Amino acid sequence: MQYEALVEKVQQKGALDSPGEAERAIRATLSTLGECLYRTERRHLASQLPKEAKSFLYEYADMEVTRRRAVSFSLEEFYNRVGARIDLTFTHAVKRAKAVVAVLHETLPEGEWAHIMDELPSEYGQLLADESPEPGTPSPV
Repeated sequence: MQYEALVEKVQQKGALDSPGEAERAIRATLSTLGECLYRTERRHLASQLPKEAKSFLYEYADMEVTRRRAVSFSLEEFYNRVGARIDLTFTHAVKRAKAVVAVLHETLPEGEWAHIMDELPSEYGQLLADESPEPGTPSPV
């Protein structure tokens, strides 16, 4: 997929006003996701992304992290980090992160997507859910 097509899809999926908003959402979401993934999964995901988006995965990643410590924060913290990186409220950060992840899910080969999701805690499955949780809302069991 070309970078422009990725930006356009995220803009449409997230009902965002401009390509710039979509680009900021992509960068914030991928850089946060990069923090969650072990280096092997991060490298696999990067191989599926347009060259302009690859570096986002490594922006805040701890290259020394062990597999056991790959995800050290909750889904709520994930959304908070996305929001902080694009200076948005929690609700808007959730909407943008979900738009980016939905486009990744549609774009990546199913096996690659399943492998990435298997590496994350089960609560991260909510990234694909339609509803937007409020901060502090417990995850459904």
